[in-house]
Amino acid sequence: MTNKLVSILIPVYNAENWLEETIQSALNQAWDNTEIIIVDDGSTDNSPEIARSFASDKVQVISQKNAGAAAARNRAFAASKGNYIQYLDADDLLAPEKIEKQMVRLQKESETTVASGPFDYFTGEPDNKITKDDNAYRDYKNPLDWLVESMQKQDMFPPLVWLTPRRLIEEAGPWNEQLSYNDDPEFFARVLLKADKIAFCEDAKSYYRRGISSSLGSRKDEKALASRLLALQLVTEYMLEAENTQRVREGCGFAFRKYIYSLYPQFPALRKEAQETLKRLDVDGRYDFASGKSATLGQWFGWKTVKWLRFFYHKLGYAG
Repeated sequence: MTNKLVSILIPVYNAENWLEETIQSALNQAWDNTEIIIVDDGSTDNSPEIARSFASDKVQVISQKNAGAAAARNRAFAASKGNYIQYLDADDLLAPEKIEKQMVRLQKESETTVASGPFDYFTGEPDNKITKDDNAYRDYKNPLDWLVESMQKQDMFPPLVWLTPRRLIEEAGPWNEQLSYNDDPEFFARVLLKADKIAFCEDAKSYYRRGISSSLGSRKDEKALASRLLALQLVTEYMLEAENTQRVREGCGFAFRKYIYSLYPQFPALRKEAQETLKRLDVDGRYDFASGKSATLGQWFGWKTVKWLRFFYHKLGYAG
């Protein structure tokens, strides 16, 4: 079996509480032909010192002024030499055999196959995990099928799940540094549309940390929501370029309806822009995303009224 080089790329910003464990999970990989490139994106805590304590022939540490996670990943990729690329955020973890299991599978596939694998959410320690139940846990002979499903479920896999041939990233282009939020769905949509297959590796486990208030994934400010909308618009554009069919339009339309529903009754300008894109898709759809009592009330009073009531309830709750 050819022992090809895998580059593990870690962007870092103020991750002193988790960084050592993350780097150690990269060093513990059973696939021994790896390089680890850490890019500190202008951290103001002890992250740079922690990263430099691991510096070696195997671990390269780069520092830059704060420019965002996408810029840090681009800097790491430019410095990398691997045939395959593993992105790993500074608070997440890889199981020891994650890369090895995927590399064994990829060497039986075409050079434009991307590997995926299962992941668990966790808070605190990896043992405190919630197993993710998802029917995307299978092979996809056409990666567009996976993209359609992910739009319908609003469930893109985090970067650490994928192991990607370098040539696909070079063809797809760099991370979009204009996006401050949801940059990974936009990036991997471009990558997957260059691939000819997704190979799911059931034993290639990774762990995605939740419950961090400062993480990008927890942001709900207007700038983050605008970035999320732009990413959704770009992914829709890429998918329609690949296949302008009813199933693609409906999948993307679902994602826009869910976005609009999640923002209501706030951020009217963003909702209007999303509604204009949804109108151009020319698909039917309902905003029946509520469950439990909210769904029952929605049948009587309409989803907008229920969302208004919930909005004021939370406002009063916070005020009290």
